[in-house]
Amino acid sequence: SGELIKATIRFQKKLMTEFVDWFGVEGIYFSKQTQDEITATVSVNRNAVRKWAIQYGLYFRVIEPEELVQDIKADIEDIRQNYE
Repeated sequence: SGELIKATIRFQKKLMTEFVDWFGVEGIYFSKQTQDEITATVSVNRNAVRKWAIQYGLYFRVIEPEELVQDIKADIEDIRQNYE
């Protein structure tokens, strides 16, 4: 469970299938498309998007809300410390 939030996410187009499988197509607004990347604004479960950001972090970046970005950065730091 978790709170539903609106998030803006930038990801590599090669993850489009996974993105749609995970988040669906309902209510997604796509913008700022380049040859390799696309930006999407979507309503998502806060906890789910944090997990997704860790799993696909090499190809996927949460742009906003800033509070979520900071939470993900803290998650990444916790993971890094786990490998020291």
